[in-house]
Amino acid sequence: MSEEREITLATLDSSRDIKCEVDDCATKSFSMPTLSKRRFLLVSRQVVTGRRRNPERRWPDIPQNPHFKPRNSGKLPIKVSHRLCQVCHIIRPVSEIFMITGEVEKLFVLLFAIYRKKMIVHESTRLYKQPALYTCRDHCSETSSEILNIFGVNAATGIFRARQRKVVEVIRLVNHLTGKVTDESKLLNLAYLFMMQYPERSAVVGPMVKEEDIPYERTIECQTAETAETILPKCFRQPRKQRLETEEEGCSSSMVRVIKQSTVLLPTQSDSSSLQPLRNPVRCTYCFDVREKQHMVNISKTKYRLSRWKEQLGQEFGERLLSIMINYMCRKHFSPMDFSSCGRLRREAIPIVDPPPEVHTFKIDGNDFVKVSEEELKKN
Repeated sequence: MSEEREITLATLDSSRDIKCEVDDCATKSFSMPTLSKRRFLLVSRQVVTGRRRNPERRWPDIPQNPHFKPRNSGKLPIKVSHRLCQVCHIIRPVSEIFMITGEVEKLFVLLFAIYRKKMIVHESTRLYKQPALYTCRDHCSETSSEILNIFGVNAATGIFRARQRKVVEVIRLVNHLTGKVTDESKLLNLAYLFMMQYPERSAVVGPMVKEEDIPYERTIECQTAETAETILPKCFRQPRKQRLETEEEGCSSSMVRVIKQSTVLLPTQSDSSSLQPLRNPVRCTYCFDVREKQHMVNISKTKYRLSRWKEQLGQEFGERLLSIMINYMCRKHFSPMDFSSCGRLRREAIPIVDPPPEVHTFKIDGNDFVKVSEEELKKN
């Protein structure tokens, strides 16, 4: 606030003061104050002027856009009643136009337009990069029927068994439209889900079917194989060929294979190899081998990993993990699938410590079993 000071003038009693004031203001036309009236003057050291809006001020005349309506005008903007379909290039009401923003839906609708020769590839790539695609609502169901023609199948479940030549052609076109590499299995799955979401007009809408539950279609080759393997009555059947054993062989051709799986035995510290001069020597918790730290894997002691490894490797190995402060294990105890792309050990990884199974083959010779060596098996 500006500092203000109020000064009260004394009553103009003396005529001398009145005369001086009259001489100074002779040229001015205003009424002389009476002797009994007091005058007050407000003096301010700082003058603050505020900007006042002039209601009569107007902007210069600028040609206004007829479609532009300001917010405070009180009138509603122009309502769009029709739109142009970007696939068939026909103007339709807004209620019949469908705005597609998903990349998957845009991809298959543009494929439909290309295969129906309603659009060229260059124009479709431009429309795919746009945030939204405006098409007729009927084009979605037409796209589902065109997907069957693209892959050369008769039903949505047959997409997963389409010919490789057809699939490769579609993948090449999809990679050109999207500008990135698309997986084959992912493309087939997306095509199947699109047909389930936008079925054909004549299609029967049903529950989702998994790929492993899809029945295989019966082809001509399958029908001929089934007719050949049909069981005929014994009276019309040819006698089965029987292999008669000669006396020179002296033994039966029956073989018995025995697979022996030994139990898991944890290596002890005496089984460890001799120490060698290393820069960063680290001892393996399982086999007690001393190797470089870069060839080892740090084992974090999480509850999930400890409980699972105790079930697979035994209670003794679980106690060994808890007794050591920092555990390291050789990378050879794990398969390459147990490591992530960054080289870290996965959560579900389990060391491969089971010894390889021993396979023994025996031949029945009368009432006895004769062991057959691998060389004899290779000769036969």
